Amino acid sequence: ERYLALMAVGGSLIVLTWAVNFPILIKQQTELLKKYITIPLAAALVTVGIAAALLTPPIRDFLYGVYVLTINLQGHNAYYQEGVELNAFGQLVFWGYPKKALIQSLPYLPLLLTPIFFFLRGRHVAPFSLCFLAIGAPVSFYALNQWHGGGSYSMRYFMPALPFITLLSAWSLSKLIDAGGRITRQQALVVLFAASVLYLGFQELGRASEALFVPTALYPQWLIAAALSGAMALHLWRPLSKQTARGALFIAAFAIAYAAAINANEAISHEKTRAEQQAMARDASASFFGAPLIVTPLPLMLIPAEQKGAFVMAAKEENMAYIVGAAEAFAAAGRCVYFHNSLARDMTAPHLEAAIEERPIWAHSKRFAKDPRMAFFTLTAQREACRFVKAQRP
Repeated sequence: ERYLALMAVGGSLIVLTWAVNFPILIKQQTELLKKYITIPLAAALVTVGIAAALLTPPIRDFLYGVYVLTINLQGHNAYYQEGVELNAFGQLVFWGYPKKALIQSLPYLPLLLTPIFFFLRGRHVAPFSLCFLAIGAPVSFYALNQWHGGGSYSMRYFMPALPFITLLSAWSLSKLIDAGGRITRQQALVVLFAASVLYLGFQELGRASEALFVPTALYPQWLIAAALSGAMALHLWRPLSKQTARGALFIAAFAIAYAAAINANEAISHEKTRAEQQAMARDASASFFGAPLIVTPLPLMLIPAEQKGAFVMAAKEENMAYIVGAAEAFAAAGRCVYFHNSLARDMTAPHLEAAIEERPIWAHSKRFAKDPRMAFFTLTAQREACRFVKAQRP
């Protein structure tokens, strides 16, 4: 239901883009506004519009969702998700790491100020409209519920918008180069080196201090984006000044280099994490034989066990009736029932008549020995019959 209004607005925009000659309309309206609207009056109208929007709950919630996903994911408050929690310093961490809003992955986003400025002046309306709609579509859709995309380092749901952000940013860069001149190869290398050193320095600082772990990962990008916003605004105010264009170009190059360092590091970290998770999944699953029932809060981790014939059920309160029925049926048939880590055990134990062992049995693994994700619990009556033997890899 929350998306009905968005669908209506989107459909209306599509019809309008087909039915109305926007370049001519915008040019006409621009001339009219120049004639009758003064700067103070325009500022007053914008202020009233913003105030009205903020006082209307659906609009206010939507705008806050846009803010959360594009500027500051630390403000996320729409729903609870296991693994997303405040650390000891009141900072929001996502499965142990600070997840980035869009501008914290792409601090060069202020480059879009130039195409926005030209669009509002009625220039290049058709191509800019396409790009803005392609960028706004995923942002608007996910902002309604603050859907951040789950386990990832950044806004993976915004991937469809990245080509259009890139196109607009490249166009804006070309305008800066036309006004201020090209950056030499040596200058580009210096900027790339400086951005990389700064990024790696913040990374080391974050590793050394738990209190700085989140701030050093997220907030330098705000400073870079703020500096670039100021430089772009100054350039748009003084478009004939070579100095302002060149200054904005260097800051933009630094922002792009910093974004490259962020995303290169995260790509490497993602592959390392994925390899570790796959290795853990193999080790955890290697101890299971036959066709046992496994109740787990981490069903993806036990895909290898499922491929070997195990029956895997997600440990969720809404599944509890099915979990209890399956556990009792498996136990009655003499087949092993396992509860993956203490979360699955504590969630299920109050609903079962049979007792669950307090002591875990550990999946065999040298690399992940005693990791909580390698702990499994059995029914007390099954402890000896269902203990793990020496692991055999599938």
